[in-house]
Amino acid sequence: MDGLASRYAAALLSIAIDEAGVTRYKQAIIDFDALLEQDSAINDFMISSFIPIEEKELLIDKIIDKDMQSFNNFLKLLCAKKRFLYFHRIKKEFVRMANAHLKIKEGIIYSSSPLDDSQIRAIEQKLGASIKCDVELKNEIDKTVLGGFKIIIQGRIYDYSLSHRLARLGEQMLERGDDHAH
Repeated sequence: MDGLASRYAAALLSIAIDEAGVTRYKQAIIDFDALLEQDSAINDFMISSFIPIEEKELLIDKIIDKDMQSFNNFLKLLCAKKRFLYFHRIKKEFVRMANAHLKIKEGIIYSSSPLDDSQIRAIEQKLGASIKCDVELKNEIDKTVLGGFKIIIQGRIYDYSLSHRLARLGEQMLERGDDHAH
């Protein structure tokens, strides 16, 4: 990954570990990134070189909870060093590092249509119990997945699609010597 993003993410993770708040910091950086994605005016304000740093710091003070002072200071540092343009990449790297620290496996769940958050959480819990670790899944649409879904975590595939089930059924029929399998 990007060296600059990795260095800033590692520094923030170090602070989060020192404050015993890795999960809290992870949620804060995810929430702030979502705010920037939802409101492009805030994002444009933060990356603009024409707006004084003091005004950006005031906005950060208004947005970030008082109990997250170190995170607040981290965002101000990004402004002061003119690195806010890299925030999304820093967030992505921080989440990856935080998940590794928390022993959470990240994966992608492919489905033919979007899954809602409750469906994803239920699948995460069931799969996590099955593989005995916490799991975080990101949903991506893949129109080639017919019925069900397919999950990839650290190179391992968990295929719960209809096409996979049909293929397995065909294999079983061939193994039994079923004449109708051809």
